[in-house]
Amino acid sequence: MAKSNAAVKKFLTLSELEEQGDRDPIYALNTSEPIGGLRSRVIIPIPKSGMTNQLDTLSIPGTHIPIELTAQSTRKSILESSEFRRSINRGLIKLVHRDYAEKILQSEEGREEQERLRREEAMASASGAAQHLQNNSLPGRETSGTPVKPSIMLILQGAEGKTEIQVQNSLKSVVNKTESDLEYIIAEATAMGFQKIKQKYQRVYDRRQAAKSGAGSDDDED
Repeated sequence: MAKSNAAVKKFLTLSELEEQGDRDPIYALNTSEPIGGLRSRVIIPIPKSGMTNQLDTLSIPGTHIPIELTAQSTRKSILESSEFRRSINRGLIKLVHRDYAEKILQSEEGREEQERLRREEAMASASGAAQHLQNNSLPGRETSGTPVKPSIMLILQGAEGKTEIQVQNSLKSVVNKTESDLEYIIAEATAMGFQKIKQKYQRVYDRRQAAKSGAGSDDDED
């Protein structure tokens, strides 16, 4: 009896995703640039279907396994989201073929990683740190545990067509930036090619990390 040796297709383009059926799930892999050796949790605001100025959020943790996005929002809402498309174009996430995603998730390693993520979410919920997943703010790396300020989210989402100095001046107006704020700024500035902003806030982030370990001072960023 002949065996099928057909390779499983791993990844999809956006066009291929759009050609799928309305009931097909959407899987994505977090491919954001690591910060401090860890990938940031990617949060994508998704407009609620038929509701003005109200958002759901897609959350893709910094893990090596694919995440089912249609478990968090409808396929229609996801495909209509400009932020979803933007995240793909920026390389923050990569679309994964259903067959390949399910193969990974059903493997022993995949099941262990899913269980680890569930434990982390449960611990964050118990401590109140997961509240950011229920509102419109963007968290930084999942280990930071605090939400990104909505004002920072709006500045960076509205950066298209603006100069780097304009964006930097807007960011300066936001005081008391948290570690999650800094992580998000660094990741977004990297994706947008704003090297001066990236370098500035990377220095601030590094100083704060050094201060935590007693090796430096916690200087104000501005």
